[in-house]
Amino acid sequence: MLIWCDPIPIQLGDLLWGTKRRQGLVESMAKQAARTIGSQIGRQILRGVLGGIFGKTPGR
Repeated sequence: MLIWCDPIPIQLGDLLWGTKRRQGLVESMAKQAARTIGSQIGRQILRGVLGGIFGKTPGR
């Protein structure tokens, strides 16, 4: 299946998985999910460390 974008046809597989020069939708979504998870874990660790330093229990 071809999708026309500008004058260059793009195959559906290239759109989903990307090419050598372009990132695909699946790769883009996976990277964003990894960033979000990493950010949440980092925030929890930081809250736990700061809570330990200042004498508060984490999560309260």
